[in-house]
Amino acid sequence: MLASGVQGSATPRYHGAGCFSLNWGVEADTQVKQFATNLLDEFAWEKSLKTLDALQLTSALVAHQWLPIDYFVSSDRKFLAIAADYFATFNPVSS
Repeated sequence: MLASGVQGSATPRYHGAGCFSLNWGVEADTQVKQFATNLLDEFAWEKSLKTLDALQLTSALVAHQWLPIDYFVSSDRKFLAIAADYFATFNPVSS
């Protein structure tokens, strides 16, 4: 889906009592920006995709290559409708 060379990294954090989390960092390099631009070209007018939402969705898609994402979480229903093409979604406001 994404070109090789797109970078992501995870930093594990220990919270005690055997509980760990990963803090993901996805660099918004030229390839990530281009992929976000492609999403905007495809969805901006038809589905009201915003620029920062395209970058957020692209970052999630990149991170998903290294660590499976169970749910894409947002309270923006239009944004979730677009993300649903790629992920299972969850809206915390309407749950």
